[in-house]
Amino acid sequence: GAAAPAPSRVPNVLRPFAAIGAAEIAAATRRTFEFKRQGGVWVVNDQPVNLAVPMASPRVNTPEVWTLKNNGGGWWHPIHIHLEFMHVLKRNGGLPLPNERDGIAKRDIISLGPNDEVEVFFNFRDFPGRWVMHCHTLEHEDAFMMARFDVVP
Repeated sequence: GAAAPAPSRVPNVLRPFAAIGAAEIAAATRRTFEFKRQGGVWVVNDQPVNLAVPMASPRVNTPEVWTLKNNGGGWWHPIHIHLEFMHVLKRNGGLPLPNERDGIAKRDIISLGPNDEVEVFFNFRDFPGRWVMHCHTLEHEDAFMMARFDVVP
């Protein structure tokens, strides 16, 4: 049919993207997730996928720092965490890459190269329920390199 009208426009001021304070990071619940191949199966924290059981249950509006590790040899794992954008705090114990630094980019996927370890900050602001994280490498995703997490009130 005919072209549809497009009345939307980008506002002059976007939602603020404030840096995360040291106190908020210090108060965060910390969790670690390790992605690797074990016994011929892609696993997270040594567990094959079990979508019936959550691997973590973060609370709404409670800060979380997740350490994501790739100890799986030469594999790359672009990890996609559903629901909320992450702020990258550290990569391999140092500063994040320039395009990952807080205030420059929010991410919902973070690439883990061989033996990378990344610390990311979350504050799951809304939408309690069941969510997943998974590797975006198709062969790994199709083989269920994923885990469920439940955001709880």
